Amino acid sequence: MKVVGFVGLALGVGMLALNTPEAFADASATPKPNPSSSFDAAMLQYKIDMQTYRTQMFEREKIRREITKRFMAAVVQANKTAKSGIASATTPESKAIIISVQKNSVALAVVARDNAILSMALAPIQPIKPIRAEVSKVKSRETPSKPGSSG
Repeated sequence: MKVVGFVGLALGVGMLALNTPEAFADASATPKPNPSSSFDAAMLQYKIDMQTYRTQMFEREKIRREITKRFMAAVVQANKTAKSGIASATTPESKAIIISVQKNSVALAVVARDNAILSMALAPIQPIKPIRAEVSKVKSRETPSKPGSSG
């Protein structure tokens, strides 16, 4: 009977040992960094940065379109005024003055456009996509030394 009791006790302790939760594991053990998880974190950050970049570029282009719209309106107005002025001008001198005023108006519009573009903030820098670290798939082969050779 003692043998059966001992086997039962050993079996019970063994079952208890197999069913212990992992909470009793060594708490000081830290997991090793997983290259895949660090790449995933970098990729997630890249996606966030890329969305921010796209938003900033969209806003920048919106401002740029408005600058271009105002520039084109100024050029069209200068051309319209010159066209109507030339139609009513009678002397070559007055036509030359009208063309000169038109060219000056366009030049002022160019300067205003260029100054507006220069006053914009610098363009945002596009984020760089992370690259997954490659693990070498080639296993190095050790050349076995020939029997009888030293080294």
